Amino acid sequence: MDEQLPFGIPDSWVWCRMCDIVDYGENESVSSYSIPDNSIIIELENIEKNTGRIIGFSKKSSNDNSSRHVFKKGCVLYSKLRPYLNKVVIPDMGGYCSTEIMVLYPKQEVSLEYLQLFLMSPYFIDYAMSKSYGTKMPRLGTKDARKAMVPIPPTEEQQRIVHKVKNLIGSILKLDVI
Repeated sequence: MDEQLPFGIPDSWVWCRMCDIVDYGENESVSSYSIPDNSIIIELENIEKNTGRIIGFSKKSSNDNSSRHVFKKGCVLYSKLRPYLNKVVIPDMGGYCSTEIMVLYPKQEVSLEYLQLFLMSPYFIDYAMSKSYGTKMPRLGTKDARKAMVPIPPTEEQQRIVHKVKNLIGSILKLDVI
């Protein structure tokens, strides 16, 4: 097992596979015909790259005939298509999304915010890209995503990490250097 560990972690942390902390790939899918009118639909273009923000959403269209994944508040939405775009969000509402977006509900003591930060980390982006298939539109396959190694700190440490990252991002945004 040690040869499979990507890097060292503190003794109080544990390594888990993605499949141990979320039901990756086991999304509830529905036909667009069964989606109520005016339902919120999140497409890939509604997720801003690298920021973890939803920048809009769509409403059900009468000529839409594609399948969608169902999501509820309390999940992380992860775009498996073109992982380098780093489109990972925590929605504050329920709705429907593209089937290129995985709906992830933590199984264990993993906070949504920590899971989001992990999925947006350079380590995971590199992993996802190394396992992606397809040249023009690379995507992370379910089997490889489920095998990904995830470092899990204790709950309090997850909260501390999330708080520190949010403070750093806030400080960076205040710099207004662009």
